Amino acid sequence: MTIPQKPEAEALRIGMLAGLFTRADAVAWADNLIGELDKPCNELIDLSTSDGLDGSSFAALLSSIPGAADAALTKRILFGRARQKLSQGGDVSACLAQLGDLVAFSDEEKKGIKDDTAKFLAAYELKGETRLLG
Repeated sequence: MTIPQKPEAEALRIGMLAGLFTRADAVAWADNLIGELDKPCNELIDLSTSDGLDGSSFAALLSSIPGAADAALTKRILFGRARQKLSQGGDVSACLAQLGDLVAFSDEEKKGIKDDTAKFLAAYELKGETRLLG
């Protein structure tokens, strides 16, 4: 299954602000899509060749990726990345807390995130901040 471009671009943009993704991750994503698509959009090409852009211009390019926004999918991508980083031994406490400031979560989602994070930390026998996002 191919992930729609807009939710993934939004996850990259928000994730960069939270420290889950880097500019290099976003450029690699754009490069990969350019290789897969018959007619990549200009925004992907601009991202791929964005060496001289400042951070806000780079974020604006990610925001300009065409497609339909999907907040639920964007959130799943962000937390999938957090899990991946955590399973590789990274500390994502600050990143997840930052996401709470960047992304709106319902009370039900916050509870699920807390429960899921606690289970995930326990499964990997990691000590960390489990008071995340409220």
